[in-house]
Amino acid sequence: MTIDDQAAIEREKKVIERRVRRYAEESGFRLNPDVKKLELLLVAMARRKVRSGEFYCPCRVVTGDRDKDRPSICPCEEHRKEIAATGHCRCGLFFKPGEETKPPVGAQAEHPSHPDRK
Repeated sequence: MTIDDQAAIEREKKVIERRVRRYAEESGFRLNPDVKKLELLLVAMARRKVRSGEFYCPCRVVTGDRDKDRPSICPCEEHRKEIAATGHCRCGLFFKPGEETKPPVGAQAEHPSHPDRK
C-alpha cells in the first residue's frame, strides 16, 4: 500500500464515518460504542471504497460484479432484519438502541463468510 493509498483510505474513512453516523441517527440505530471496533469497521469500509469505488459492508463477500454486489453496499439489504433478530447487524456497525452493550456474536472477521477469515 502506498502513501497515496493510505491518505485516500483516511479521507474515505472520514466520509464514511459521517455517512454512517447520519444514517444511524436518521434510522434510530446506534453505532458500535466500542471505539476500537468502530475504527476497524470504518477502515475496512474505507479500504473497500478505495479499491472498488463503493461503500461495501465490511463483513459481506463481494464478487466484483457491481450488480450482484449492490445489496452489500452499506447499509446492506440485510441489516434491518439482522438488527431486529439480534440487536445488531452482522458486522456490528449498527445496533438497536439499548443493545449497544451486548457484544455482537460472529461479527467482523470472526464471521465464517468474511473474506479475511482464514
